[in-house]
Amino acid sequence: MKPDPSRAVVITGGAGGIGAAMVRALVQDGWHVAAVGRSATSLDTLRDGLDASLRARLLCIAADVGDPGTPQRIDDATAERGWSVAVVIHNAAVPRRGHNGDMFTAAARFWEVDPVEWDAAFRINTTGAYLLSRHFAPRMMQAGWGRFIHIATSMHTMVAGGTSPYGPSKSAFESLASIMAYDMAGTGVTSNLIAPGGMVDTPFLPEHPTIARKDMLRPEVMVPPTRYLMSSAADGISGVRITARLWPADMPPEQAFAKSSAPAAWRSLAGDRVDLKK
Repeated sequence: MKPDPSRAVVITGGAGGIGAAMVRALVQDGWHVAAVGRSATSLDTLRDGLDASLRARLLCIAADVGDPGTPQRIDDATAERGWSVAVVIHNAAVPRRGHNGDMFTAAARFWEVDPVEWDAAFRINTTGAYLLSRHFAPRMMQAGWGRFIHIATSMHTMVAGGTSPYGPSKSAFESLASIMAYDMAGTGVTSNLIAPGGMVDTPFLPEHPTIARKDMLRPEVMVPPTRYLMSSAADGISGVRITARLWPADMPPEQAFAKSSAPAAWRSLAGDRVDLKK
């Protein structure tokens, strides 16, 4: 789909590895993009790295997605440029820390996690997505078109030992994405997830004891499925999780989607309701 000149994309965590890769790609595609991040310096670096001819399509907003006032700030800033937010990509997250910042070899067990760190993970990783979605969904539904794209993590990271509080917060995040898909069914607004499918070489991850950065996924792996979900070909696709690593680059997008997607969250287990007829 050719980008509508009035439609804008909001990307949270927009100055980080995956977020920055998406910003660069979508600006080049012709979209207006509002990149949201907590570091004004990192956002400035992102803007400066773009070709001068593309910078007018980028709006940098230094803000904390966990702040209840941030959705209105984004709304006001995009409206000032004459943009209407039609796509929100929830990418902002805080990682698990581990002891002394070592999440791989000195992971913190759940009882060792400071409650302040627990609250911060849920505020950024989950509540921030809720606040933005709650703000923009009614307008998208009224317009009859919109996209929410949630950057997910592996199922292993959600349930493995030593992944608190990141894992639980991302589990709640995935549940929210699925609930949104159900709640907005038939409105023209969709809610889907994209998980990298492996470790991504970004500043989000510290050095790994056995996996070299050259062997990790590149942030750009997230771009093809994002483009597909934002296209008219994905109208009606909602409640789906795509694994970017499994997206075949040499296939047409519809076939690549079929190869790399599955129902979001845990829908295969959703038949356990006691009020369902057998």
